[in-house]
Amino acid sequence: QDFETLGGLARALSNHADEAFEELAIEDQRVAEVLFRCLSERETGQRDTRRPVRLGMVAEVADVSLEHVIRVVEVFRHPDRSFLTPPAGTPLDHQTVLDISHESLIRQWRRMAKWVESEADSAVKYRRLYGTARLWKDGRAGLWSTPDLENALTWRERETPTAAWAERYGGEFELCTQFLDSSVKAKASRDAEERRRRTLVQRVLLLAMIPIVIAAVFAIWQWRQAERAAEESRAINALYDGMGHALVDSSDAGVFATVSRLKDAIQEFESFVERKDNPRDLRGLLAAAYFNTGNMSTSQIGSGGAIDFFEEALNLRQQLTSDYPNDIELQ
Repeated sequence: QDFETLGGLARALSNHADEAFEELAIEDQRVAEVLFRCLSERETGQRDTRRPVRLGMVAEVADVSLEHVIRVVEVFRHPDRSFLTPPAGTPLDHQTVLDISHESLIRQWRRMAKWVESEADSAVKYRRLYGTARLWKDGRAGLWSTPDLENALTWRERETPTAAWAERYGGEFELCTQFLDSSVKAKASRDAEERRRRTLVQRVLLLAMIPIVIAAVFAIWQWRQAERAAEESRAINALYDGMGHALVDSSDAGVFATVSRLKDAIQEFESFVERKDNPRDLRGLLAAAYFNTGNMSTSQIGSGGAIDFFEEALNLRQQLTSDYPNDIELQ
């Protein structure tokens, strides 16, 4: 029952190994991962086996001192654990060959199984990088770009491989580093050229658009001028039409209708004149319209109604003579 409570042999061994790992400081845990990744190997057919390695090589791969690796090894070869050989008490030096005491640790320690998987994945990536770099050096392959380059850079940043580690999978770490760095520079150059090209295209398009914009603005200006001219023509025609109607029908009814029409025309024309910039002639025409309407009104609505129109005409005349004191025609 105690055996089952512990989770059987597999879980008991995994938990025991985790206890040793969790005793380590953060940096020592990193060295422990490097150590056990060095001590295992994935063979053909996805079979993971142990791989004896010199203690000095582990220090080189982890990029730490020999004493640092020994400190970590001692935790895992303690007499009540014995995960590593040589056994506790055996002196350790640079040439000491380390090994896993039994391959069951590789399969049953869940943390190590993940490390072995990561190591196998890194091995595949580096061998591909190594092969392409060799071909590039011989002029038989080009530099990497998206997405190969981004994937390789992500892997390098995550795994931080060393030259000692790379020796296990083909070596020539400097060549592979040069290949990746050259790929980064080439991509940066291509990106810069693409940005320059886009900028140039944008400038050319902008220059090409300037005549179109000018033509469009001019066309709008012409359309607005035509609209204003048409509006002015309609307003003036309405006034003339109203003032000329009395000449056709001088009866009381005819004059009354003319006055009514002039009132509407004057109201519309006033709104139009207010939107014009200093419209001298139009204001003069409006004053004349008020005066003529006053004359026509005297026979229909009496002098009281006519006076209102005469006052408007006089007010406009005073404004015009004030604004244009030297205008003989206006005077």
